[in-house]
Amino acid sequence: MHEVLDRLLMELRNAWRFRWPALGIAWVVALAGWVYVYSLPNVYQAHAKVHVDTASILRPLLNGLAIQPDLNQEVRLLTKTLLNRANLEQVARKSNLDLGALSPTGKDALLRGLAHSIHIQGLGQDLYRINYASTDPSTAQAVVQQVLNIMMADALGNTNQSSTAAQNFLQAQVTDYANKLNKAEQSLAKFKRENIGYLPNESGNYFSSLQSAQQKLADLKNELAIAQTQYAALKSQTRPMLRPDSDPLIAALNKQILSDERSLNDMLTQYTSAYPGVIALRERIKLEKQQRTQMVKQFMQGNGQAAQPDSIAYQNLLQQQSEAAVKIQTLQQKIQQTQGAITGLKSGADKLTSVEAELGALTRNYNVTRKKYDQLLNRLYTAQLSQSAQQSGNPLKFQVIEPPVKPLLPAGPKRHLMSLVVLVGALGAGLAFAYLLALLKPVFMTRSDLSETLGLPVIGAVSLAATNSYLRARRVGVMGFALATIVLLVGGVAVAAFANHGAQLLHTKL
Repeated sequence: MHEVLDRLLMELRNAWRFRWPALGIAWVVALAGWVYVYSLPNVYQAHAKVHVDTASILRPLLNGLAIQPDLNQEVRLLTKTLLNRANLEQVARKSNLDLGALSPTGKDALLRGLAHSIHIQGLGQDLYRINYASTDPSTAQAVVQQVLNIMMADALGNTNQSSTAAQNFLQAQVTDYANKLNKAEQSLAKFKRENIGYLPNESGNYFSSLQSAQQKLADLKNELAIAQTQYAALKSQTRPMLRPDSDPLIAALNKQILSDERSLNDMLTQYTSAYPGVIALRERIKLEKQQRTQMVKQFMQGNGQAAQPDSIAYQNLLQQQSEAAVKIQTLQQKIQQTQGAITGLKSGADKLTSVEAELGALTRNYNVTRKKYDQLLNRLYTAQLSQSAQQSGNPLKFQVIEPPVKPLLPAGPKRHLMSLVVLVGALGAGLAFAYLLALLKPVFMTRSDLSETLGLPVIGAVSLAATNSYLRARRVGVMGFALATIVLLVGGVAVAAFANHGAQLLHTKL
């Protein structure tokens, strides 16, 4: 540490030899810098403060009915996109910045400088400040006023443009989905007309219909077994009729066979023999005839006690027997119909499943298109309601708190600070110049320095014999240097203190 201090003192002593050139350089730099600072033109700053009210009485009333845009986000986006090229050209043109007299390169430079100089600052609580500085106070005021006007105009224009664009898009989508919905309805209706006999009923699809029919057939057979047991018990109490046709059960079965045969003839006039209904009806007639043959055989083999035909008990038994026969016949008919339905379902299984699958696809397509169409139509109505609410009153309310005024006093440049910086820079330049001369013209300040540099021992040294005149001249030189330095410092402080007045005086003289 001691060696470092010794080295530093030696360098200062070495540079001290060139103190007068260094002081001259400091004076030259200081004077030139102060003249430059004083010659800088005054800068006038205009500003405006505006409050953007994003609250609206319509917002709570339209909650859930119309689209509520994020007004704070719209304001932030507006302030970021306000200084585009078109707006800057409008500001420059209306502020008399002579765009028409500039070349394309000069025009671009002017617009870039204008964008760099205009500042829009958010102050919180929906307050915004617009600043612009210029050498002309009237221009500064005009630029801020034009930016404020464009900001208020763009707020309303952007809102209406977004609403109109959204409505146009939704209207196009609604029209497109309306056409799709009509096509889907026509395709579904046409398919149903072409496959009337194969469409699934309300009870379910093919497999559920088949399972339901089989379960119904089992239930009917159980009921038929019970009814036949009751009929046999009643029949055993009465004497069998001599003729088979006199048996109510056989007579009812004959009537059913005749009715089914007529139905078969009518069906063959409309369908082919391969139609599932025709096949099922033929199968049922075949089963009915087999059942009639068996019943006639049982009737002829029957044996029972003869009863008095005129007795009340006999008549009651005959009535109960007839009712039981009708019930059996009804159940048999239902069983045959159910069996025919099952046979028809099984014979047309491929066709039915294919129709069911295609119907499901068409129905899903129709439901999806219908749902999308309803959603788009609802959003279109919402967008129209939102635009109507916006047209009834702009949701962004601008209130100018401080309008731009023509500045009377310059806001810059800060000549006080710049003058002090010039003074410090001048002193630094003088020191640097002295040190540079010391490096260019070195001397040995001590014997040890000489010995270390040459690598030889120093035999002796001759001291300076200072006379009185020499000492007097040295003191005068030191005092003159100190006085010149003090004058420079005091002058620098004075220049900084009276910077604005001095600049005004200089501009007036020039």
